[in-house]
Amino acid sequence: MTSSSTAIDRRERHVVAPTLSVRLTNAGPVASSISVRPGPAVAIVDAGDGVFLAADPDYPPDQLYVPLDLLRLRFLHAMARQMPCAPDTIIDELVESGPQAEADRHDLEHLVDQLWAGGLMAIADGETWTRPPSHRTQRVPCHRDLPDIIPDTLDLQPGRRMRRTDPCGLVVTGQGFERLGPDGDTLEVLTDLDVLILDAAHPGHDAQGVYEAVARDRHVHATSEVVDDRLHLLGQRGLVINTDPDLLEKVGAELRRKERAYQDAEDALRDVLARERARAEQTGVRRPVVVAVDADANPLLALGTVLAYARAYEGGHLTESYAFAPILYTNPQRLANLVDDLAQWPVVLLFSDYLWTREANLTMGAMLKEHAPGALTIHGGPEMPKYAQDAEQLFADYPSVDCGVRGEGEATLAALLAALVPSIPRWSEQGQVPDLTVLSDVEGVTFRGPQGVVLTPDRDRIVDLESIPSPYLTGLFEDVGRRDSNTIVIESNRGCPYGCTFCDWGSATLSRIRKFSLERVKDEMEWAASHGIVNFGLTDANFGILERDVEIAEWAVELKARYGVPETFQVTYAKSRVQNLTRIVRILAEAEILTQAAVSVQTMDKEVLLTIKRKNLDLDQHVPLVVEFEDLGLPIYSDLMLGLPGSTVATVQADLQFCIDREIHYRPNPTQLLVNSPMNEEAYRVAQGIVAKPGEYLLETRTYTRADMRLMADIAEYALMADRRGTLRELATYVRSELRIPEIDFYRQLIEAGTDCRRWPFLGYLNSVVTRQFIPPGSWAGVIESVGDFMVELGVPDDDALATVLAVQLALIPMAGRSFPETMQMPHDYVAWRAELRRAHRDVPEGHWVDAIEPLRTFGPGELTIRDVNNTSARVLGVRPRGFWDEIVWELDTPIARGAQRVKRPV
Repeated sequence: MTSSSTAIDRRERHVVAPTLSVRLTNAGPVASSISVRPGPAVAIVDAGDGVFLAADPDYPPDQLYVPLDLLRLRFLHAMARQMPCAPDTIIDELVESGPQAEADRHDLEHLVDQLWAGGLMAIADGETWTRPPSHRTQRVPCHRDLPDIIPDTLDLQPGRRMRRTDPCGLVVTGQGFERLGPDGDTLEVLTDLDVLILDAAHPGHDAQGVYEAVARDRHVHATSEVVDDRLHLLGQRGLVINTDPDLLEKVGAELRRKERAYQDAEDALRDVLARERARAEQTGVRRPVVVAVDADANPLLALGTVLAYARAYEGGHLTESYAFAPILYTNPQRLANLVDDLAQWPVVLLFSDYLWTREANLTMGAMLKEHAPGALTIHGGPEMPKYAQDAEQLFADYPSVDCGVRGEGEATLAALLAALVPSIPRWSEQGQVPDLTVLSDVEGVTFRGPQGVVLTPDRDRIVDLESIPSPYLTGLFEDVGRRDSNTIVIESNRGCPYGCTFCDWGSATLSRIRKFSLERVKDEMEWAASHGIVNFGLTDANFGILERDVEIAEWAVELKARYGVPETFQVTYAKSRVQNLTRIVRILAEAEILTQAAVSVQTMDKEVLLTIKRKNLDLDQHVPLVVEFEDLGLPIYSDLMLGLPGSTVATVQADLQFCIDREIHYRPNPTQLLVNSPMNEEAYRVAQGIVAKPGEYLLETRTYTRADMRLMADIAEYALMADRRGTLRELATYVRSELRIPEIDFYRQLIEAGTDCRRWPFLGYLNSVVTRQFIPPGSWAGVIESVGDFMVELGVPDDDALATVLAVQLALIPMAGRSFPETMQMPHDYVAWRAELRRAHRDVPEGHWVDAIEPLRTFGPGELTIRDVNNTSARVLGVRPRGFWDEIVWELDTPIARGAQRVKRPV
């Protein structure tokens, strides 16, 4: 998004952009065109309904999106109705005298500033946004049935909840807030009050709840009868429907089940404390209670294995001195219920810190230590630093952390607890943390000593993994049926033969692969299947590297035949042994167990691979893999990393283009500095010029600047939108066939053009909103037409071949208000041309296919039928583009769609 270099003069006449639209979000109605481009890759930011790969920390938070109340909505409509006009004139018309007049004026002036900064308002000079749409797509007829007005079936009785159905934006015009159809035609015109009512209907209110929500806006003076009338009209257009009561009951039952799971965990811990108090009255000995705190929704395997090992240590020796409580399933809000109980007894609190649990664990540890200073807090997991400087920083930042367990935790925790046994009597009497200097001889421990933080020598890895009891088979996770759990993680081996610098996996286990017995793995999988767990995950670093992994996949198929689960099988596939990978995926796919053929290349650049000490699958094996999975009707995925040391904008573009050329579904992620990775070693950081703290994303290195990192994130996000979801893929392919411009270069040119929001408003909208939300400014028609204009400016001939491509691209995008199947009569047979192109892709890689096929304009007429057999239009409209493990592809069903993972997803 671009900002004006000068302040706006509100007295001059202005016009608003054709992309000015209103989006309805969980945060309320917002001006949908105002959003921020990603900045340095420092965090994933959730702003309203927007999800950003990274956000610029210097960008004003109120510019992420602009919330709209009735007064602001009236201003937008008035500007569109009267333009060109002076914003001050509209403000004077809308601001009424009274005690709130000054605040109202300030709000509207601030809105004008935001519209100006967002490129949505410009001085009326006769040149801005005056060019009419080209309507090239309308040269290609498409039979499309638009929905008629439906009977008024909306039930407004008390308790009958409702929801809105269409998440797309409403274009602000002189008529009002227009809902557009697939071809850009107006389906209906809504009022500002309608917008507020639609917004209020979303959370599941009944009619009275909608009225109360709308009436909270002090500018609304409508009666409940008026709101009811407007609800009926919205219901007739299918924009508001009653929520299925069965669905509501199902959701309520799930919430109640989760609440019971929390309560069961709390009651179980209280029972243990009560038994220990009764036991102490008889024996005079207060045994510390060991509590493993699980902040994850699904059973955390690491907590289970360390507890199972400790309980079995030396024939159960530790159970004589400690009382081991069931795993406490909780969160920071729930833990407050237990603080008083825990403060009255010596307790050992175990936390396993992962990226997704670290903050919750540290918060809960601090909460407990505040009320129970005698509690001993022990943190482990991948986020426990192994480097001295980082360990000292952790203990300085978090006084509540008493002790840390590094590396594999099973043997270390058991030895730690054993070393503290002699301290228990004094510990119980004084209510203080025992003297931790007794841990000096325990390997793999970090603790807070009298003279500072102490790191004992590292512990050797466990050679015999069978010495670790299974938490599943020993009953530690029998409460899984009462938890909000549908996913389970199983460990079949430990070890990674690679030492990639960005990863703490290989550095933590770099050695021969150690295996759990195949019988144990099968028994754990059967335990999960018998408990109805639908999603199986294996923690192996390189699943498929061992021949027996094929047998594990076959066992999953056998379990599904007997139990009906698993439905998904999530693994990290090996970087070699392609023959095993293809066998495994074929076995699972034929049994309709959802999986991914994921080859995590991270980068294809040889120099970058040397810098990060990475070994990849040979390039000549990628094309056969893609062909194999095309034949299976499955996609092949590849994880790419942005901002690796040694990389540049050019290497990132080349990696993305490699995947585009081979039709590989890519998942770009910013490089995060993991605390225990070799990348975090001081010498490596200095040599590579890394700017980032542990846990942060890399901001810059010796090979790229912060501005370069921002551009990498921009290009990757754009490629996800344009190519991965297919929003602009056909257009980019056609540009390459006509002008020999690689697809990723075309996307970069679109990004650069979109920074001039006042010349290319729709391209600016692609930059700022669509890459985050995939919600168009009213309709995709204007977006596709604008890209068509840009293609002509680049030199693409403006003929029927271009019209065909534009119409096809528009037809492939899911949109509300469509009925399927649709049939398109094309001047040129795009389906046949695409089939030729795909065959050439297999034979002539890396874009040279452009010389192996005839131009589209040489093909005769053709027909394209579009279907939506998976109800994609209902499932993915308004769905955040990132965050799902499957990374679904956003395409309708046609002969030219790229192979996509089809996923069950609720409406």
